[in-house]
Amino acid sequence: MGSRTSLALLALFLLLGASAFWLFAKGGAGRGDGASGARGIEADAGVAVQGAEAPLAPNAPSRSGTDQEVARREVEGTPAFPEERAAPETDRGRVRLEGRVVDPLGTPIVGAEVLALASDGFPVSFSYGSLFGQGHEATTDARGRFAIEGLPGGRIGLRVLAAGYAPYERRDMVLPTDEVFRMETIRMEPGAILSGFVLDPDGRPVSGAELRFIDPGQALGALAVLQREPLAVTGEDGAFRLDRIPLGTWGIHVHSEEHPNKRFEGLTETPGEEVAGLRFVLPYGEHIEGHASGLPEGLWRDLEVVAVRVGVDWSSFDPRRAPLAEDGAFVLRGVIPKEEYELRLSAKSKDAWMSWETFSKTITAFAGTSGVEIPYQAESALVFRVVDSKTLQPIEDFEVRAGIDWTAPMKNEDGSIATHHPGGRARFGDLRPEDARDRAQLEIRAAGYGDFARESIALIAGQELDLGDLLLDPVPVLRVNVVDGATGAPIAGAKVALELEDRFGEGGGFEMTVGDGPGSWRQGRMRVATTDSSGLALLSIPEGEVVDLTVRAVGYAVFEEQGLALPRGESVDRTVVLGRGGEVVVRVMDPEGQPVAGAQVLHRGVGEQGPSFGNPFGGGGEVTDSSGEVVFEHLAPGRHEFRVSDGRSGGRLFSMGGSAFV
Repeated sequence: MGSRTSLALLALFLLLGASAFWLFAKGGAGRGDGASGARGIEADAGVAVQGAEAPLAPNAPSRSGTDQEVARREVEGTPAFPEERAAPETDRGRVRLEGRVVDPLGTPIVGAEVLALASDGFPVSFSYGSLFGQGHEATTDARGRFAIEGLPGGRIGLRVLAAGYAPYERRDMVLPTDEVFRMETIRMEPGAILSGFVLDPDGRPVSGAELRFIDPGQALGALAVLQREPLAVTGEDGAFRLDRIPLGTWGIHVHSEEHPNKRFEGLTETPGEEVAGLRFVLPYGEHIEGHASGLPEGLWRDLEVVAVRVGVDWSSFDPRRAPLAEDGAFVLRGVIPKEEYELRLSAKSKDAWMSWETFSKTITAFAGTSGVEIPYQAESALVFRVVDSKTLQPIEDFEVRAGIDWTAPMKNEDGSIATHHPGGRARFGDLRPEDARDRAQLEIRAAGYGDFARESIALIAGQELDLGDLLLDPVPVLRVNVVDGATGAPIAGAKVALELEDRFGEGGGFEMTVGDGPGSWRQGRMRVATTDSSGLALLSIPEGEVVDLTVRAVGYAVFEEQGLALPRGESVDRTVVLGRGGEVVVRVMDPEGQPVAGAQVLHRGVGEQGPSFGNPFGGGGEVTDSSGEVVFEHLAPGRHEFRVSDGRSGGRLFSMGGSAFV
């Protein structure tokens, strides 16, 4: 094991605000943004650690591990462009997670629900079973024990729910790739209970209303509709009982088909307290009625109408949805009187907020309107063949992105990103221009070839556009071999990123990867590949450029080499040796010196700049155990910074921080 440092932090937990986002884009196009607004009050506490090795001489071979590692920041899942090519990635081992859930006195909690999935930094409550990854679940037995099979090694999110207790959640728990991992005992804290009735303005019960918990700082609708399941659904008498509410200020988002959604807030301070007799009164809503015209036979089953208020900002995002009848008729219920709405045909989704595919132009209508027609819009498509500009032979292994407002990757029928195209031929469909002014853009990337890009492609609604042969110019490649520093064995599944230096204000690049399946975004000048079973990854070289090379792998410290000058006209071989790195133990205490369990500790590694820790949804940290400690492993030699957060989403981060040298 590498060097080990212990660092104590004093936690100051304050209420944080929230941020949310929404994508309601044209088919094959959209927009995405990510930012972190965290900032903190730092108390520097540098500690020199015995046993840390000195850095290598300037001319020594590239190494990481106990020599030149960078603090661990895992980036798992699909790469950003996505990958140029890497020979097929080997299957990663699956883990059986075992644990035990008890109350503060150590008594087993029977019937607790345990949810887990590959971590994306988002709250498990709305990541579970959604675009962000397939969830796994289990229920505790008479001894409070649970076991979850088939989890991927690496970072996972974990959420535990039990009647009478506050929800327990960890968004960035790290699983080793062992076959069985037994985690520490989970101690649930008593929560509060809310009960009462959902009523209309005349005092009549509202049945079928869905109630979801939201933090008080969160937006009205955006983060509430992200949650997969409601905490409760009212019966015929409008009654509800919520028994999984954390202490403190709470917010309840109430959704009803016939009424506009509304949020209610309150405060509970006593463990086990039940606030009874609550009356959540929803305002009256109106309808928008109409029909979808020109639908292909049977497609009505797969589509729905989605409506959002005109001019709404993200903080008030709250879509209304309506199914289609066989004849295309629809009734949107619960819209706000006198408000104007934008309506579109959209693919049905299990995720209430996701409207990735739309099948019509946008139609506007006011609440109370009838006779609204939404014409179905057939897809446009780009067809082409990719060939080598020198030999004119087809290139079969490449990746494509296309879109109107923003580009998205071409996918196979199973949802995986398409990387192989027999005969070099490809068809990118699901492009639906709103009007004649809309233009498509196309990007193609293949290892060993320069990037291809074409913009301002005019489309005709419902027709294919044949672009003919698209020529890619051969270029040299960077061959990166990644090996274990202790054994010399190749490391499969390592992420290799090549980022061009920012010379003209273009920005470097960032990678946003969600879940353990396809679904990632790319910005800036970054290339990413994954090593194959022999530890090899191939990336096309941007000739004559100066780049930063980063390699990440589960269980290893991050390798980073800055200012790597690439030659012109020749390929480059690079061997990267990964090591296990050092370790820091962070202990969090309250003002009385007592350990704080469940505190989220955020980390910023060697060389990382700026005020941000984690991400805007609260991910990127580790959580303290019952002794108030959390261990950060596989850290590079150098200065690391740590902050304590209460784990809430977004807003400004207030905390006491510290730093340590590894």
